[in-house]
Amino acid sequence: MTYRVKAIPRPGNTAEASECSLGTGGKGANQALAIAYWGCEVAFIGAVGSDPYGKLLLAALKQGSVDTTHVQVVEGETSGTAVILVGADGENSIVVHPGANHAVSLKVVRKIVFQPSDIAVAQLEVNIDAVETFFRVARRVGAATVLNPSPLRPLGERLLANTMILIANQHEAGELGGMEVRDRESARKCASVIGKRGPSEVVITLRDQGAILCGLRESLGVRGIKVKPVDTQGAGDAFLGSFVARIAAGRSLSDALRFANRVAAYSVTRKGSTQKSMPHRNAAFLRTRDSFIRLPSDGVSG
Repeated sequence: MTYRVKAIPRPGNTAEASECSLGTGGKGANQALAIAYWGCEVAFIGAVGSDPYGKLLLAALKQGSVDTTHVQVVEGETSGTAVILVGADGENSIVVHPGANHAVSLKVVRKIVFQPSDIAVAQLEVNIDAVETFFRVARRVGAATVLNPSPLRPLGERLLANTMILIANQHEAGELGGMEVRDRESARKCASVIGKRGPSEVVITLRDQGAILCGLRESLGVRGIKVKPVDTQGAGDAFLGSFVARIAAGRSLSDALRFANRVAAYSVTRKGSTQKSMPHRNAAFLRTRDSFIRLPSDGVSG
């Protein structure tokens, strides 16, 4: 449920909403649909409850051409839900109830058959042991792994060791790296610290300052794109989905960074989550060639 308010209320205050809407979301579903949006073949692993919301979530995935064969319906459990408050400046505040999201079966995950050309993408809105198993099974056959550590929680070293690409916003990255991330320089230093724990490529998004990528071969950044934000919810999912879709299509990491940065910038100019705010596939601004900012390399390694 999304409520639009003039200002997100402080504790003890009540705010009147000018709009209220119901939509499908969830980080995993948003990212899966964003990847599929660009023409990739996507299968989703997760869980929903045996309630009307579960049916809505499955219908949204299927409508977006996402394979739901591996989605469990957990009897007697509610589907994951969220209440989102969006202020007049486009910023948001979110409360999530995981419900069935924390009931993803390890047995189901272990049965997933990966190909070396596959890309396994995971977030942390599901039980952490399912994510660890998912990555371990994927890496066993040489499939790539992409982790979005959101919502942030303590991560085991084995999970990071099995992560090839980590994509985080500046707050998540700062928590993982043990430092405040304010700009490209501090993000670069933070990425270096995180990379030493496993990931060979670390991507950090910096809101209106753009994004950086620090890896084994190169460290670079893209500048933020000036837009008038309307709703920032789902921008990170739009970024990640577009980034993954680009590398799945055989494009370079630098091209994926540029493309994802532009898609995320566009997404905040429209109301609604990622599933409603993706740009038109042939939008001219997506073809603009942004210049890259070369960053000193601290030897990110994994």
